[in-house]
Amino acid sequence: VITDHASSPFLLEHRQAELHDDLRAFLTPVERFCKTRVVNLINSRQRMRLPDKIVLMTSAQNPCAKAIAVGFAREGANCVVVDNEANKAEQLAAEVRSIGRRALALQFDVTKKSEVEEAVRRAVAEFGRIDVLLNCSGITHESDFLSFTEEAFNQCIERGPKAYFLAAQAVGRAGRAGVRRA
Repeated sequence: VITDHASSPFLLEHRQAELHDDLRAFLTPVERFCKTRVVNLINSRQRMRLPDKIVLMTSAQNPCAKAIAVGFAREGANCVVVDNEANKAEQLAAEVRSIGRRALALQFDVTKKSEVEEAVRRAVAEFGRIDVLLNCSGITHESDFLSFTEEAFNQCIERGPKAYFLAAQAVGRAGRAGVRRA
């Protein structure tokens, strides 16, 4: 077996570092600043796969909601964050704004059709449309099957399938109606 040590990953990495150091010594501070800005701009544009898309997220309390909202924002999306607790929605919206994207925090109950329709109406009024609906609402109960109560089961249905249905229907109707400002 013949090994080409000149092309080993370690040596290539080392040579790249040497070239980078040579380049750094050559550039003036202004050139370095401009190069950094251009590289950052190119990298940010490559990352943005959802530029100016509008995402409506139900539930800021879902454990994955923050990561998902931040991911959407880093990809260029603006977010409408809704929750039955205004402070939770606002905290997540603030996180999205800290990344440089627009965000709207709304308080509403995902189990009430009129409130869901109002939230969709406000999102469309603010952003002109909704491109992505992310249903994160849901509830879990720590219980085994035999001690699971009917009340707990009904709460799961209300905050799960019923809430998903109401949000999807309201967003679908808004899109079909062509309610768009943009």
